[in-house]
Amino acid sequence: MKPAHRTLCQFAIVTAFGISFFACAWLAAQDSQPERKKIYGSIELQPEMLGIELPDGDVVPYASENVWTDDEEGRGCVARVYVKVGDNFVVMLPDGQLVGRLADKVQPTERPFEPMNQAALSKSLLDDPRLRGFQTHETDHFVFIYNTTPEFARVTAKVMETMLEGVMEYCTEQGIRVHEPEVMLPVIMFHTDRQYQAFQPVPAGIFAYYAIAANRVVLKQESSLAGVRPDLAEQQLLSTIAHEGAHQILHNIGVQQRLSRWPMWLGEGIAEYMAPTKPGHKFAWKGAGKINDMRMFDLEMFMQKQFVKGFDGDTVTRTVGSPRLGSTGYAAAWTITHYLAENQKEQFDRYMRYLSRMPPLQGMLPEDPTAEQVESNLIHFKKFFGDDIEAFENAMVEYMSRQRYTSPVEDIPHYVGMAVVPGLDGDTKHCCFYPDEGSLRAWAQAVVESLSEYDREHVKIEYRQFANRGEANRFIRKWKRGR
Repeated sequence: MKPAHRTLCQFAIVTAFGISFFACAWLAAQDSQPERKKIYGSIELQPEMLGIELPDGDVVPYASENVWTDDEEGRGCVARVYVKVGDNFVVMLPDGQLVGRLADKVQPTERPFEPMNQAALSKSLLDDPRLRGFQTHETDHFVFIYNTTPEFARVTAKVMETMLEGVMEYCTEQGIRVHEPEVMLPVIMFHTDRQYQAFQPVPAGIFAYYAIAANRVVLKQESSLAGVRPDLAEQQLLSTIAHEGAHQILHNIGVQQRLSRWPMWLGEGIAEYMAPTKPGHKFAWKGAGKINDMRMFDLEMFMQKQFVKGFDGDTVTRTVGSPRLGSTGYAAAWTITHYLAENQKEQFDRYMRYLSRMPPLQGMLPEDPTAEQVESNLIHFKKFFGDDIEAFENAMVEYMSRQRYTSPVEDIPHYVGMAVVPGLDGDTKHCCFYPDEGSLRAWAQAVVESLSEYDREHVKIEYRQFANRGEANRFIRKWKRGR
């Protein structure tokens, strides 16, 4: 596999040739066309880009034919054709995995495709030497394979099963045709990071992931925060698990077709929107569209610094067009998604219905993995949600600033920064609060950089420490009123 192809599933760029010609007809036709068709601006993906070993070839929409082939253990089984690539096939095995099969390795069959039940899938997973000795827990739609604590497994199962029902209900209300998962959904849970990394190495800081081809969520219980803030570690971890669970659910109920790639901002933003969780001893899924406390915290930290520079639409533009997202990008993607779903629901639901038609092996991905923006993502956004990105961003910020949430670090010390810039018409005041001094210093630097050379020489910056977030907020309110 070429290096560029290895990274292609993570980054996206599309040429803008012919945009003005196609845009009007594209928008007018989308809700009137029942058949699935190429999404404007998407590129065709080859299976190897998504980790499926097959030669490149023309992609033909799947016909749901059944074939006889070998499973991953070499045992004969009935598989369902998912998509044809040249003369070869991507097929779905009874355990839900999507795998490549050469033409001479499949034979048409009239026998029915029968997905594995809970017991058979559990046994199949436990045959993996890396999972021997693990426990199993089965629910209506999921199979959990774990060596975590029983309580952690129980809570995770409760969140996942509850979320599936709620997400299906929400997407049905959007006008998307959803269905029960065709196969059981496996979740593999490791107690330690060492075991987790031995199963499949991933970059540090990734607590869980959804493997699209294998159709599995893989996660770990161990967290580096556990020895310092066990409550925060659990909240962060279970929030991440719910996010990956949302990906798995959306890919199995007909909302996002497996092996398709939506624009990064919406693919991640909708998973965050669907996955807010409630901390504490009654840890649970809160419901689609409820405030996501972890992302709201990230957003609040970002916005305080951004207020100094102002909101000119750049944050939305960069996030919507981005082929990759960092932690701030995830918060921004969730914020955009949440604002649209709550304030432009008709347009947002329409866009979700449009993208749900994207077939397998299409995606909003880059041909150049070094690309910084995906122009077609911005074209999509403007056609559905309007051209004035600056006005959109300011309305979004104003809306989000009114939302109440529970900070995950409510009870730890907070640092308040105050900057006073003298002027002929009175002083200009800036203030902020952060739970760490490093962020406070970065905010102060942003304030200084925003000033003229004269004001930089006269600005007065002061810091204070408070016992918790509430005390810091009360001080800021009084300071703003001049008390």
